[in-house]
Amino acid sequence: MSKAKIIDVEQRTEAWHHARLGRITGTGLKKILGTPKVRDGYFYEILAERLSVEASSEESAMDRGVRLEKEAVEYYEKNQGVKVTAAGFIERGDNKWVGYSPDGIVNEHKDIEVKCLSSANHLKAFLTNQIPEEYIPQGIHAFVVNDDLGIRDFVFFDPRITVKPFFIITMRRSEYEKEIAEAKALVEEFLNSINKSIAEII
Repeated sequence: MSKAKIIDVEQRTEAWHHARLGRITGTGLKKILGTPKVRDGYFYEILAERLSVEASSEESAMDRGVRLEKEAVEYYEKNQGVKVTAAGFIERGDNKWVGYSPDGIVNEHKDIEVKCLSSANHLKAFLTNQIPEEYIPQGIHAFVVNDDLGIRDFVFFDPRITVKPFFIITMRRSEYEKEIAEAKALVEEFLNSINKSIAEII
């Protein structure tokens, strides 16, 4: 039988939060006993806490992405031996109402999308080798806008995970032809409805 060890910290202080990092707590057990999705999410939370060199913060993924984007692009350039060109906005050649903002252009057939996620989601993307589902439409839309685009490198960057701060998951047009065609049709249908409504108003 193992004798319990008391850690002398005041609850809800910084030291208390630090003592809990990477450990299964009572709240954690509830997650382990929960749905597979909840358990899966908790798995990556604990994994991130064990591997991260920083405690999690309240900073949003969007704010973190803005702050770390330049550093992520530099990591990518060094790793891939390429030069990335900045691009503010790209619109479709035959329809100015359809566009997107890549995080950088490698060449006329390839661009990059930087993702600075929570450490848990960063590790999940790495271990599953999958772009998080919520970013797939964003990836597809770039192919809808740019017919010459063949490859999108999703650049994942989290310097808090020092053992794996950077990795790439590549999205290829050839693997999403059906989804691109469907998305393009839906965008055109949506814009037609917008144009029809504008014509009725003016």
